[in-house]
Amino acid sequence: MYKYVKKIIAFIAIAVLFYFITHPLISERRVVLSHPHNDMDDKDVSFAEMDSFLEVWSQYCQKGYREDIGSGVSIFNDEVADAVPGNIKIWLKRRGWSAERFYYVEQRLRSALKSAILEQHFEHNKNMLRGKLD
Repeated sequence: MYKYVKKIIAFIAIAVLFYFITHPLISERRVVLSHPHNDMDDKDVSFAEMDSFLEVWSQYCQKGYREDIGSGVSIFNDEVADAVPGNIKIWLKRRGWSAERFYYVEQRLRSALKSAILEQHFEHNKNMLRGKLD
């Protein structure tokens, strides 16, 4: 009887191990997006979405994910999902972001910042030509 109990326990242990190997606890499909602005049809970026993005983006940079991906991810590249490793997509999804929307918002904020810098530079040059430098 004891011999059969050992075999049953070993079989159950192998079955449970097999299940966890074939069904990882974390996958992209199992993580639910909770952020209301993860629809790529929405081209506008709200202030609430910017605040949420900046909080996640600072954690993203601290983890070193920016160096892992480099500058290869662009909203103009249709295959953002292919350029981003699975672990980063899962990490973003846990924080309520799809990879496509995250990089879209990042690029929009970078463009806005670059426009503001160029406008400031233009104003500085205009004042310099008029002789009104500080």
